[in-house]
Amino acid sequence: MESCFPNGRAGRHLLGRRSTRWDCLSARRIIASQAIISGAYSLTQQAIQLGFLPRMRVLHTASHEKGQIYMPMVNWLLAAGTLGAVVTFGSSDALGGAYGIAVSMLMAITTVLAALVALQL
Repeated sequence: MESCFPNGRAGRHLLGRRSTRWDCLSARRIIASQAIISGAYSLTQQAIQLGFLPRMRVLHTASHEKGQIYMPMVNWLLAAGTLGAVVTFGSSDALGGAYGIAVSMLMAITTVLAALVALQL
C-alpha cells in the first residue's frame, strides 16, 4: 500500500485500497489546518494569560486533559481571515505566491529578532 507521506509511516488508509494523490493532498491539508487552529488557540490563551490580549471566552473541552480548549472568537476570526484571503487573492496561484512571500518575511523577521536577542546576551 502506498503512503501519503515521505517517511511511509503516517497517512496509510485503512480501507485496503491504494491512496490517490488527492487523498494525500486532502490528508496533508487537514493536518495543516489542525496545526494552525491549535497554534492559534494556544498563542491566544498565552497572550491572554500574559495580559497582551483582553479576556476571551475559553472553553475547556475535556476535564481530564489539560490544554484541550476551544475559543469561539478565535475560530470566527480564523474563518473570516480565511474567507478574506480567498476572496482577496482570487486564485490559488496568487494565494500561493502570497504564502511564499509571507514565509520569506517570517524567516527574515525571525533572523532579525534572534540577532537582537544574541546581541543583548
